[in-house]
Amino acid sequence: SNGLPHTARTSRSHASEPLMHPDLKPSSQLLFTNVGTNPAKKKSAAAATEGKKRNSLPTGTSAQDRMRPGGGSSQPSLSAGGGGPGGSSALPRKSGGSSKDGGASGVKTPDVTNKNLLHKQKQPPNKNKAASSSPKLHQDDDSADVPLAKPRKIPVHPYIANVKSPGVWEDPQTKLEYLTDLSGYLGHDRREKGRHTLMGVGLYTRTVFNIKVYGCAFYATKRDVLADPSYAPFAAMDASDLRSRDDFYDLLMSESSRVDRTLFLQMNMQLATETMRTSLDADWSLMTPEHKSLLISSSFRERNADERMLRRIKSKENSSRCSCGQKAPPEYEADPECCARGTELVFTWKKDGTLELRIDGRIMDAFDDPGIGRAIFYEYLRGDDPM
Repeated sequence: SNGLPHTARTSRSHASEPLMHPDLKPSSQLLFTNVGTNPAKKKSAAAATEGKKRNSLPTGTSAQDRMRPGGGSSQPSLSAGGGGPGGSSALPRKSGGSSKDGGASGVKTPDVTNKNLLHKQKQPPNKNKAASSSPKLHQDDDSADVPLAKPRKIPVHPYIANVKSPGVWEDPQTKLEYLTDLSGYLGHDRREKGRHTLMGVGLYTRTVFNIKVYGCAFYATKRDVLADPSYAPFAAMDASDLRSRDDFYDLLMSESSRVDRTLFLQMNMQLATETMRTSLDADWSLMTPEHKSLLISSSFRERNADERMLRRIKSKENSSRCSCGQKAPPEYEADPECCARGTELVFTWKKDGTLELRIDGRIMDAFDDPGIGRAIFYEYLRGDDPM
């Protein structure tokens, strides 16, 4: 039989129920529909040899069965099962057999046993080997024991961490208060210039009794310090290391440092204006007589008192109503010949070389000569005998 139907259909029977021909095989029996669906079975050596000799797929195999999963057009050979029920898959296996040609499937798999892999497999721990007692070593997957880097403690700013109130640090020896950020005091926009941060506080004492005359604080603009590469070698040092580095203090009082710096002097006692004049004139050794005269006369020149000075005149701590050279209305009964405890004398040396002078937050004068700024900062930062 050639597979054709033996029963003829007339034109009348076309509209009747469909007639099934028992001798006509359905399409499901002509195609290997189970290829790639049934699990592979073990093959004998003879079956594997016969599968290798086949060069093409049997008639009736669909085009999808002749395509590899990767989209290739080559035709893998079938096993001895012929692809029928119970036969093995014609698709390549993920893991081949023991033969070099890929096992019973006939697909050759690459040998990667001798390749240098990028990621090595983790070796199981050796139970017989005692654990290392050293906490500084660790075992890496690809290397031997490597010493861990020594952990660095995050530095804490001592003045910011120990503030009396937000933004204010109190000196325990004098009870004088200092702002931790001076940008607002100087009239700077912090978003534009950054913080003017408190970096250190000291005391100026006189006589053998160590009378605490005034406190001295040093400020620097944080953004300028981070942008100046001259400060990079000192970044990892703490305060104890920096005390012995003369080159660090030379940089702080150098004209080449591109950093805004401020010396903030605050009186710890009431002083006469003339005493402050003579004291500054005697102590500023590096400054020329012309610079001293210019600076002192500008500092204590008579001016009308501003609102801040008027509040200081009427404060309870200022019992003598000192106005520190500034003229107040008669009802305040101010004394311009003295300066009260807490009076602030502030020198800001800008990175363009200009020196700004303030008293109690009020700017008194500005000097373009960078030598004046260097002379003042030298007196308070020099290593041999600082003020």
